[in-house]
Amino acid sequence: MLFPHCRRRRWIVGFLLSFQLVFLLAGQGALAGAQLPGFTPPSGAVQEGARLPDGVTRLGSLEIAPVRLANRELFRVVAPAVIDRQNPGTQIPVEWRAETIEDSLAEILRLADSGLFPEPNGGGWEMYRSAYDPETLQVSIARLNNQTILIATDANHLQPLTLLTVSDLDARYYSLTVPELAERWREILQTTLVDALLQRQPDVLQQQARRAFLMAIGMIAISLALWLLWLLLSRRCRQLESRHQQEATGSAAAVMHDDDGLAGRHQFLAGLRSQFKLERRLSLIGLGLWLTVWGQVVVWLGGLLWIYALFPATAPLAEILSTRLLSLLLIWFTVGLLNRIGNIAIVRLARAWEDNHFLLEDDQRRSLRIPTIVRSLKGCKTTAVYLLGLGWALNVLGVSLSSVLTLSAILALAISFASQSLVKDLVNGFLILLEDQYAIGDYVTLCQVSGLVENLNLRITQLRDVEGRLITVPNSQITLVENWTRIWSRVDFSVAVAYDTDLKKALSLIETVAQALFTDPIWGSKLLEPPQVLGIDQASHEGIVIRVWLITKPMKQFDVRREMTRRVWLALEEAQIEVGKPQQVMWHHTADVSAPLQPEPTWVNPIADPSQKTG
Repeated sequence: MLFPHCRRRRWIVGFLLSFQLVFLLAGQGALAGAQLPGFTPPSGAVQEGARLPDGVTRLGSLEIAPVRLANRELFRVVAPAVIDRQNPGTQIPVEWRAETIEDSLAEILRLADSGLFPEPNGGGWEMYRSAYDPETLQVSIARLNNQTILIATDANHLQPLTLLTVSDLDARYYSLTVPELAERWREILQTTLVDALLQRQPDVLQQQARRAFLMAIGMIAISLALWLLWLLLSRRCRQLESRHQQEATGSAAAVMHDDDGLAGRHQFLAGLRSQFKLERRLSLIGLGLWLTVWGQVVVWLGGLLWIYALFPATAPLAEILSTRLLSLLLIWFTVGLLNRIGNIAIVRLARAWEDNHFLLEDDQRRSLRIPTIVRSLKGCKTTAVYLLGLGWALNVLGVSLSSVLTLSAILALAISFASQSLVKDLVNGFLILLEDQYAIGDYVTLCQVSGLVENLNLRITQLRDVEGRLITVPNSQITLVENWTRIWSRVDFSVAVAYDTDLKKALSLIETVAQALFTDPIWGSKLLEPPQVLGIDQASHEGIVIRVWLITKPMKQFDVRREMTRRVWLALEEAQIEVGKPQQVMWHHTADVSAPLQPEPTWVNPIADPSQKTG
């Protein structure tokens, strides 16, 4: 089938409903989880067997690690390099220092109470107020033990909370003095912490909850509209696909119900052209169906990420999902879109090829080559696009492009050795298309089997024989091609007349019949040249054989042969010319008991003595 998704509509609807149900539950969890105290994303763990932990970089004898708040990098801290992290001794690894600073910042953002839901008896959202007050919070620079530190205080916490120490190594890394760097970090922390605390205030959370509720309603409305559009397109797709299947079945039945399996070829070709037009429309409808499905994904995923980003506790999760997950979905969408746009572009190119005769070939040959090449180009294009998307996705996941290319080369080399016949199939299939040895709709003989070509790609050729069997032939096994329908065909007509026939009369009669067939308004259109009566071809025990050649249009030779046989038989019967019959020669001898057993053979000439003929 051209578009399996039209047949799998129930599966798609079930998938969309499940997708929406899961995200609705996740959205409700986000609204509740937004108020969970202490909800923070997991920090990056040290990679087993790695030389440096995740996020840590080494610069000479120094190591640098980022300090993050709510999954956002604020600045970087520096520490001396640690050679053996299993036994650091008195050294403090830079990632430990970064985690200590992050824990101090998280302490400021911690909620004042650990309750899960607001109490209905007046507690309300006040129980979720953060421990520090954003209006009175101050981040200051202080000196402790001859070191420059940053501290945090507010009206409720007169005892300062030490956030970090600004070291000389930090100042050297930023090419600043310690006081200058301390002032820069103070401004960053002051702005970031105040904004984070404001987002955790009860009135702000209530406002964000209302926005999330309105967003959920809008997502449901848009999703319902997209679903209705999908139903309309799916119904139209099923109608066109059913019509396509009926035409394909009718064309195949016309071929199989004919005595030779060939006279219905014109109906097959007409059906092939009609199917090609249907494929154009189905490609556009398939693109619309695909866009509606992706519209559902964009609505729900984008809406839920927006809801997650509203609440401080789930904002880091939204940022994590919006990096790699959205990148992978974008790759998937781009690859699918390129694949479908490529299909439409190939179909339009084929239409231009069909309308503009920029290749020197007849219309009938062009109508055969276009569907054949279009199907092969679509297969090659799909493979190339998805391989490109796979490499792109691996690059997003952190796998280097050079590693991907190296692995691909190794796999290609291994496959070429393990599946040499597959490589031969592809090469031979490419040559078949390039040289136009045959196309879909041709009647050919391959590997001692004959049939109408129903499918052709770079790997296989599928034939439908007279009995309706679908025969699949790998292209690597095709060494000899007999194309019965290329450019023109010929009827090699022979008829045997009896030995006692007037040959001049017989030749004149057959030539008259052949010329009458050529001048006939119906049958003459099937002939490309006047018939050639070659004359007496041979004389055998069956009689004297007269041979005629008739050059016909492709695949017309079988119809012309039937009509020529019918007319010649009627003309011979009307002229009382006897057709040839197999002759026998008999040996006679007289049995004599006294004589030695040496019979004398007697040969009877059937022409001289017709009474001695035997059937």
